[in-house]
Amino acid sequence: MRVLRVGVPDAAAVQLRRTLEAAAAHFSIKEKVLMKSIEKLISDGHVTQSFAPALHHIRAVGNVGAHASDEDVDQVTAEGALRFTTQLLRNLFEVPGELNELTQKPVQPLPPAPSGSPAAGGPPRR
Repeated sequence: MRVLRVGVPDAAAVQLRRTLEAAAAHFSIKEKVLMKSIEKLISDGHVTQSFAPALHHIRAVGNVGAHASDEDVDQVTAEGALRFTTQLLRNLFEVPGELNELTQKPVQPLPPAPSGSPAAGGPPRR
């Protein structure tokens, strides 16, 4: 985020690619080729198949940023890669904790609906 703010999208793209590698490594996936790590994240069920194109896009954008060539990563592309990387991290690390917290809380019954309300079987109020 910092390098994007100062206008260095190539560097941001490389860091986002490294973030994918680190996320995979957290799940003990340390393939030499990031494409294989992404495929393993999916096959092991950490990421859904529908997310694969976004992950491969982040990987490809990171490759462009990492290598000297005629091609550069522009700000808009890097920002898009950041949004998907953020979603990946949220899905891998935050959502499971939130779901666990939600399911660990006892379910509180709803209070009874007031008589005459649609929920209580009475006519709707006007």
